[in-house]
Amino acid sequence: QLANVVSELQRRKIVGTFYLVTGNNLYASLRTQWEDAVKSPYIVEANHTFTHRGVNNAEELEPGVGALRIKSEATDWLLLFDLVGGHQGALRDEWICKPRQGGVWSFVLSTGERRFGGGGSCAVEAATMQANFKTPELVLLKS
Repeated sequence: QLANVVSELQRRKIVGTFYLVTGNNLYASLRTQWEDAVKSPYIVEANHTFTHRGVNNAEELEPGVGALRIKSEATDWLLLFDLVGGHQGALRDEWICKPRQGGVWSFVLSTGERRFGGGGSCAVEAATMQANFKTPELVLLKS
């Protein structure tokens, strides 16, 4: 993908979304290259879960906190979700969760809010990027 697809998307000005598995050795060896690639407005990074380490079959599949980042010229949007609940941890050091240079994340909405039928709390603290998904929830932040 890095060798061929990224450059073709940029050349043709086509947006592509890459769902990266960040918890394995392959990603670790390519991290710097991916961090450079996603600076392009045509490369959207996503992570199907932060805890996913790669599996060989469906029985090994483990849910966790997922993320999708969408970029525009002026604003980045970060969608964080836990489809089953029960996951927590610090997201600050995850590259997909770092706001654009000089920016900060601000809260937009959470399905945990009462207006969406939730209990009134949010699983992610935008200022610290600490997550505590007690139940299934979706959180939207912008930078």
